[in-house]
Amino acid sequence: MAILLALEHLDYAWLNPLLRIVRRHGFWQFVRFIAVGSLNFAFYYSIFAGLHLLGVAPTPSVLIATVVAVLFNFCTTGQIVFRSRRAWLLPKFIAVYIVQTLLNVGSLRALIAIGVPVLAAEALVIGVLAVLTFFALKRFVFSEAVHAEAARARSG
Repeated sequence: MAILLALEHLDYAWLNPLLRIVRRHGFWQFVRFIAVGSLNFAFYYSIFAGLHLLGVAPTPSVLIATVVAVLFNFCTTGQIVFRSRRAWLLPKFIAVYIVQTLLNVGSLRALIAIGVPVLAAEALVIGVLAVLTFFALKRFVFSEAVHAEAARARSG
């Protein structure tokens, strides 16, 4: 936490929104999100890139990689980031990923259309979508687990 306080006194305007998120949502949950998000990204992106390098078109590559990665992501994000093992949340989790996938495909197509190379475009898109997906999961899927973790933090 001392690091956060020190960073707040620096004059980096771009850092302030990130610091507010960290303060509001808890430092350790943010650290877990970054670590698990990196793992999930590497898992997803390796599938996407492998399919692309095998000659599969971008849209089917996104769809296949997403389907394969969703179950992996559900386990890692649920258990490590949100401290939840509730399997009945999988349909909500999938719903968030359906929206994420539609945004991914649309954004990827738009970037490719303006000349961004496929692998660079997907890296950019998935980076932005990761943050949006985190907040969607926190709000719509794992909200009970988030409240339970906050209560544990206050009491202990």
